[in-house]
Amino acid sequence: MHCVSATQYLSYLGYLGPSLLAGHCVWMNDRDLRLLKKYDVKVSNLAVSNQYLASGIAPIAKMVNQGITVGIGTDDTNCNDSANMLSDMKHVALVQKVNNLDAGAMTAEKVLEMATIDGARAVGMESEIGSIEVGKQADIIVIELQRPYLVPCHHIPSVLVYQANGSEVDTTIVAGRVLMESGRLVEISEVDERNTLAAAQEASVRIAERAGMTWRTDRGWPTLSS
Repeated sequence: MHCVSATQYLSYLGYLGPSLLAGHCVWMNDRDLRLLKKYDVKVSNLAVSNQYLASGIAPIAKMVNQGITVGIGTDDTNCNDSANMLSDMKHVALVQKVNNLDAGAMTAEKVLEMATIDGARAVGMESEIGSIEVGKQADIIVIELQRPYLVPCHHIPSVLVYQANGSEVDTTIVAGRVLMESGRLVEISEVDERNTLAAAQEASVRIAERAGMTWRTDRGWPTLSS
């Protein structure tokens, strides 16, 4: 019996192509990577989700070195509680370093590109977003670097990838529209924001109750894994 990987099977079906965004990709052999490169398949690296679920480690360093387009994804809150792009960048870098036993396996610069312009390429929007250029959408975040844990600051990419955690974002602009300024949402009041958060918490509790999953929150204080 001839066994093929999921990637090879999709290739046989004619499913691989430049418009395909492949998520996770934690079980890939060298032939799979050649197919991704051949058909210009894009990849979304979900490093924190993969660690959270213990599902495996994608060979991202190999992909990057072969010229495969790789962006960064968070997956959703079910398998990445923070869903925080800035903090996830550190995981992307460190997982590749330890998986390859090579501290130089991923550069901070490349990880920052994966979170921005490479992510835009991965979804076919590099002509519109992903970098600050004339003719593109004005999608910008302003980061406050005067934080104790960001000082000293000698190399901006390294600071953003290894030291920032997301709380430093001062201003967010999407398509030229200011959505957050001085750390506060612009379009809703602080009261409305608190009420929205409270409503989300209440809705989550009700969903857990209806699903019979309250044991997930009422599980005591286990110190040993099951």
